[in-house]
Amino acid sequence: MTNLNDATEFVSSEQPNRRDFMKTAGALGLGAAFPALIQGANPTGNPLPEVTLGSHRISRLIVGSNQMLGYSHLSELVSQMMSEYFTEDRIASFLRHCEEVGIKTFQSSFDPKLDRALKKYREAGGKLQWICLANNDEFTDDPSMKALISTHHPIAIVHHGGRTDTFFRNKNMDPVKEYLKRVRDHGVLVGLSTHNPAVPVFVEENHWDIDLFMTCLHRVTRTPDELKTQMGYETVGEPFFKEDPPAMCKVIRQVKKPCLAFKILAAGRYCGSDQETESRFQFAFENIKKTDAVIVGMFPMLSDQAAKNAEYTRKYAAL
Repeated sequence: MTNLNDATEFVSSEQPNRRDFMKTAGALGLGAAFPALIQGANPTGNPLPEVTLGSHRISRLIVGSNQMLGYSHLSELVSQMMSEYFTEDRIASFLRHCEEVGIKTFQSSFDPKLDRALKKYREAGGKLQWICLANNDEFTDDPSMKALISTHHPIAIVHHGGRTDTFFRNKNMDPVKEYLKRVRDHGVLVGLSTHNPAVPVFVEENHWDIDLFMTCLHRVTRTPDELKTQMGYETVGEPFFKEDPPAMCKVIRQVKKPCLAFKILAAGRYCGSDQETESRFQFAFENIKKTDAVIVGMFPMLSDQAAKNAEYTRKYAAL
């Protein structure tokens, strides 16, 4: 079995191939990487800063799910590696580890893999609050939404940001508003996700009945034509712009509703060093409201990102 020394040798290897990479990922697992934490309590003994969301108290650091579901926003290869690493058992174990470092809240899209992992996590006593990002047609009718709520008890259901931005671009937000009304009727918190700073302004100016926004610090839903107009040429892959976070943070501070800021690390582009990552946590918490929180996806294959991110949150998010 691969041990941590083997993992160190792997990290320092100049040209690891994909087979070796995934073999090491499979051998490590969370139990090997963080044995004391998986078995024990919060290593710091300190709670994370919290804010109020409806009738709930949530941690200002929320663990996200893109890595668990293979959405890297980097490349298809990285996405596949993430998806293969995060088995259902590893998702359940990692969520338990997030609890142990003080995180109280989990946000994710929903699919069959997440469904099974959440059930395993709950059966093992997991208590993280769950915010559901409704990203597919499964929850457009009342019976399916009711079944989701009765099975997994989300504290909020949030309309998916990519869909929100498309409706907004097409100047037809009525379907979004109607969906949110159905969420309200089912008695959970109502959320709207977006990557476009203009959307929260529009929603508040028109007095929509919602409880929270999920606000992406990077506008990744620009169309190819919009990108070409902005940059003057076509791009390869997803471009991330340094000008985007200040623009969204300005809106986050402007709107009254709580905001959950996500992609604060630009989908891993600000993870070149611990110092770089810490600086983005500092930027985020210094530029959002005191009633807001951040959502951060994590890929713990080679380092304890949950514990590190929890410490950055304690350092910069204390109220």
